[in-house]
Amino acid sequence: MTLWDFLDHNIWYVLAFMFITLIAITFLLIKLRPSDIGPLKFQKKQAEEIADRYLRSVEKIRELQRRISVIEEVETMRDQMRVADNILDDFLRRAKQVHLELMNQRVTDDTYKQYVEELNTYSLRIELATEDIKREIRRSFRENHFTEKTPSEFSAYVSERLKILFRIVEDAIDYRYFSNILPIELLRETNRQKTPEYRESLESIYTQAKEISIAKKCEAQFYYEKIALIVSRYLSREPLGEDLNGLDGCFDTKER
Repeated sequence: MTLWDFLDHNIWYVLAFMFITLIAITFLLIKLRPSDIGPLKFQKKQAEEIADRYLRSVEKIRELQRRISVIEEVETMRDQMRVADNILDDFLRRAKQVHLELMNQRVTDDTYKQYVEELNTYSLRIELATEDIKREIRRSFRENHFTEKTPSEFSAYVSERLKILFRIVEDAIDYRYFSNILPIELLRETNRQKTPEYRESLESIYTQAKEISIAKKCEAQFYYEKIALIVSRYLSREPLGEDLNGLDGCFDTKER
């Protein structure tokens, strides 16, 4: 078993061992009196150095663990949803534009008032459908197992996700849309012609989300390896140092 494997499964045991070590050192410092000389003074100085080394190690590990938590629990989802929001905003704009252009071809002076009302109603329905899509995407992002899937598994996964997303849109249009100006059949057919374009946009949400997930997982692993290096140096009594020698990061290792 490598040190990394050991730490991955036993990090809290290592920290507990270090905590017990600190307790023992503290007890030793309390027992030593200012009048102690010779070997006792040397032991006291040595104990202080050990305690300081322990505290610095623990603080560094805690700092890195906080950084890992931010990456895994905040940044990954935040960056993925930022991409999703941008793409869905564009999808929303295009869906509204399709409806607007078809309505503009049929509006008359007599139907203008109804035209305005129907534009507003359709716009609201599409916006609500887009919000439902965002919630569904966010729910799927919480799984965040993109990096564990093979290309074929990921492709199948995305296809299943898109079926759900398209059903949300179809429900908003096919089952709730009514207009005396624009027949639903024409709107449905026009949107159907644009399905490949819509599909490409929605697929790109998951493609980019996977890239973000891979990058963030790699970044978190970099900090896990940094923790392993600190523990390794602590246990072997090497200088803790600030360098990252020996770490093969899969991303730019420049710290933020």
